[in-house]
Amino acid sequence: MVTHSFLISVILVYRKVCMKIAIIYSTKYGATEKIANCIGNVLSKANEVLFFNLKKDSIPTLENFDVVFLGSSIYMSKITPKMDSFCKDRDSELCDCKNLHLFLCGMDEQDAEKFKAELYPESVRTNAKSIKWFPGEYHLKRMNLFDRLLLRICFKIKDDVIRDYEGLTRNFPEGV
Repeated sequence: MVTHSFLISVILVYRKVCMKIAIIYSTKYGATEKIANCIGNVLSKANEVLFFNLKKDSIPTLENFDVVFLGSSIYMSKITPKMDSFCKDRDSELCDCKNLHLFLCGMDEQDAEKFKAELYPESVRTNAKSIKWFPGEYHLKRMNLFDRLLLRICFKIKDDVIRDYEGLTRNFPEGV
């Protein structure tokens, strides 16, 4: 969940100056995109916020942005291959970002701290001002057959799980 205090801290730091913010994300079934949009909606009140979906968009040089957010869904205990490649390809740029914030979206809350500590490359994690985990969603109709069967057989999930990301992202990120 994005906490209210996290977002307020971020807003307080940046509300005095209009900043250019990049929210770069990779999503499997759409929950990470919803989170990115919620974060952007809060920050866009006083800033220029640009969204980049790694599946569709080309990403400009990061030095043009005052703040950069990276968000990825977690699938099979890993960030998406697109996000992993982006982090590796842009490692030096990400390490030069003065205001880098990371977020993850996944269903396994019990492993949230482990994922925050391991999934993004170490150099990127080390430079990040914050790393936040958000609970994922299940939209069974959007899922491929394998994923639906896995959820039904292994985890006994038969219904969609929908989240209120507006409430969860209200306080993320602190210090932006």
